[in-house]
Amino acid sequence: MDHHAASEQRSAEMRMLSQKLAETGWRDELKKHCVQHVQDRGVEKVTIQDITAAISPPGAARRSRTP
Repeated sequence: MDHHAASEQRSAEMRMLSQKLAETGWRDELKKHCVQHVQDRGVEKVTIQDITAAISPPGAARRSRTP
């Protein structure tokens, strides 16, 4: 498979994955978790690293339950 075809296939797979995540509510659930974390910690005190650490375990757990 040439580079262009592989790139097109990857793009199609990423679109399909994005669609599936949206359909299952996975993204919305993680967004709510992020917003709650920022509200709990305070917008001035939270960092991207804090948010990433807070959402990684629940995000991975939710992903493993998604069909």
